[in-house]
Amino acid sequence: MKELIQTNGGCELPCWWGITPGKTTWKEAYDFLQPLAWLVDIQQMPKVYPDNLFVYFYFAIDDQPTLMNSRIARFSLHKETLSIAWITARQDYDLVSLVKKLGVPAEVWIYITGIPGTGPVVYTLKIFYPNKGIMITLYDYAELVRRNGEDFVRICKKSLINQTGGVVVWSPDEKKEFLDFFREYEETYRYKPIEEVLSISPEEFTRFILEAEVEQCLETPLSVWEE
Repeated sequence: MKELIQTNGGCELPCWWGITPGKTTWKEAYDFLQPLAWLVDIQQMPKVYPDNLFVYFYFAIDDQPTLMNSRIARFSLHKETLSIAWITARQDYDLVSLVKKLGVPAEVWIYITGIPGTGPVVYTLKIFYPNKGIMITLYDYAELVRRNGEDFVRICKKSLINQTGGVVVWSPDEKKEFLDFFREYEETYRYKPIEEVLSISPEEFTRFILEAEVEQCLETPLSVWEE
């Protein structure tokens, strides 16, 4: 486990721990991962994904592992081939290193929830590399600030680089759009491109991650997210 976390099995994303979505067979992946996991959970969602099977591997990072303190890898199987792998990898990946290696993303999307009166303000940010078969998810609490009589949601670099929530990988040969990763009933309209709500392009966002001082922040008007 420690060696895999440090070396990623000798390969680069979208290959993970030596497993490549779209190429590695389910049997190969299962035979490799099952002995390392303390729990394997198999789920079916026939009404939503009739052709897919979902398998969750829970890897212990504590002497007393629980569902909450484990590393998690979730695989989507289609016709015995690993088509997509969702990896909860907060402890394994450094955002600055990932962005430096992957370059400018094709798209960056953001969703703000919990506006005042409904709970803590939280952001979820998706960094999308469709041609590489990689999507990075970040989420954390955001800060509310008022300036010139207007409220803003502030997201600082310090939060972004410390809150890698997970990585999704798939075969780059399998062309996917951002909305392909959501179920039909999910409120995908809530996600907005950063150009629209943060007034920066993916190129500027990349420079922000790689070059900005750690205390620098981005802001989006709260009014954009109020229903």
